[in-house]
Amino acid sequence: MWNGSNLIRPEDVDWEFFEEAIWAPLAHRIPVFEEIKPGRAWAGPYDMNEVDHNAVLGPAIGVANLYLANGFSGHGLQHSPGIGRGLAEHILNGRYVTVDLSELSHDRIIAHRPLVEENVL
Repeated sequence: MWNGSNLIRPEDVDWEFFEEAIWAPLAHRIPVFEEIKPGRAWAGPYDMNEVDHNAVLGPAIGVANLYLANGFSGHGLQHSPGIGRGLAEHILNGRYVTVDLSELSHDRIIAHRPLVEENVL
């Protein structure tokens, strides 16, 4: 990725972007943040479903015995207990049992049928 002055690898922290796009507006809005300076940071690839920004779960279309659990946009760890249970149920029973996760299926991506969240703040 090019940040305007340097080539930034996905595993590099883009301090220039942080200072200009995040830190400056944050400190402007909450002045006490001016006194707090970050000491460490990390960066890495961001798993995101660009169709609708929701997870893609369940059987992969066109590939037998392949189940998907991706596209969580940074929420994978938070959702992992429920997703693990749901996929285990689907694998064992051929369907979701406890919570119906079928709205997050791979076929919506193939059909380009986004799942639109209506209650996003």
